[in-house]
Amino acid sequence: MDTAKEFVKVFCELINEHIGNKFAPNSVHPLISIVETIVYTTIQKGFIEGCATKFRRKTADETPSPDTVFRRLNELSLDQILEIFEAFVVHVIYKARKKGFLEHPVDVAIDGHDEPFFGKEIPPEVRGTKEYRGTNYAYHYLVVDIVVDGERFTLAILPVPALANIPPLVKKILEQVKRLVTVRKVLMDRGFYSVGVINGLLELGWTYEMPVPWNSKVQEVIKRNQMFRYAIEDFTVGSDKSTVKTKIVVAPSSRQKRQMVERDPKFVFITNGPIDEETIPFYIADYDKRWGIETGFRVRKDFWIKTNTDNPVIRYLFFFLAAMLYDFWLLANLLSGWKPNPHYDYDIIAREFRDALEEAIFAMYVKLIND
Repeated sequence: MDTAKEFVKVFCELINEHIGNKFAPNSVHPLISIVETIVYTTIQKGFIEGCATKFRRKTADETPSPDTVFRRLNELSLDQILEIFEAFVVHVIYKARKKGFLEHPVDVAIDGHDEPFFGKEIPPEVRGTKEYRGTNYAYHYLVVDIVVDGERFTLAILPVPALANIPPLVKKILEQVKRLVTVRKVLMDRGFYSVGVINGLLELGWTYEMPVPWNSKVQEVIKRNQMFRYAIEDFTVGSDKSTVKTKIVVAPSSRQKRQMVERDPKFVFITNGPIDEETIPFYIADYDKRWGIETGFRVRKDFWIKTNTDNPVIRYLFFFLAAMLYDFWLLANLLSGWKPNPHYDYDIIAREFRDALEEAIFAMYVKLIND
């Protein structure tokens, strides 16, 4: 599969461009062999320790040991990883546009994602979270995905350390997205409901859509309009000195919530977009597309490196790498002529793409030792 070969080539080039000068030119193992070992580990969905050892056996001990891989990775910085990922996304978008995709403004969704942390000593990069798989701590990320069918690329990722102020980080990641694509609308969940986040969106000049928490102010709006199918009112988010004006919309529960209609019979959201009773159903349909971001999280697990390292930057690298592989897997489907379908079956499934990556890595290894 040519796309798998291209991924390995592009990833190696970006690593070399952004961090190659960090490593000694006379190292026993060239940078490319470090990259090969990392990608091989994603294919196996295992730990560096075991996969690097297995890779060495397959290459007659010509590739680096687990200790060497970790020693080299320990020299990386978060800024370097962010630069690599942004350059990688630029490449993917360029390839997709050449194929005729991403020609129009797109809707994007921003969401939070947790990677559970199980260590005893809690580093400052880890945040408290809801109990999950026996832990209340996690590395937290802001993730922005396109939510257009067939074009659900991950555009930006930003780690969120403990005690971080979320609104500036939301604006920062969306500024990065603004450099990549033209955005029609930003879809957010109620976890981003704040004056700071909304003001950041307004400063960017973007249209947003966001469900609201059912606080007392919102319940007053619902009660006031309980006899109407739709309602649109001017609304103020915040209190005291920190407020922002918006529109609040009350509508029948969206498609994704109809199984819980007795508990949550209304879909209540805010937006700064032009809206009336005729366009409300289109807003509801737009927000339903946001749930597609969960598909991206599920597929990225097919490219996940397991690790027990306490180095947060290495953990960040593995998280970003899974997103890069997801983006290139989606690109491979688009380049193959795949079209979205009701069941969202892909021409190239993730397992097949991993197999193609393995073939590409060994082909690159053979070329390297022959050179």
